[in-house]
Amino acid sequence: MPRCMDCKLYNLSAVKNARGAVMSNRVAKCLWQSREQWPVSVREHINRRPAPTYMEPKVEHRCPCFQKVGS
Repeated sequence: MPRCMDCKLYNLSAVKNARGAVMSNRVAKCLWQSREQWPVSVREHINRRPAPTYMEPKVEHRCPCFQKVGS
């Protein structure tokens, strides 16, 4: 099962300490952004696009936007 810290879209540098070790008690935001086309009739201030949340680096999940690091 992939972890957030293994995804190219995860802000891994935000959860590292000064020595470069990943701190599992810190959280960082996923850098994924919704790019789907919305109809002109959709008002952005009423209907918001899906947005990523803050996650711990070692949490296992089934993220549909997972991208391997280095690919």
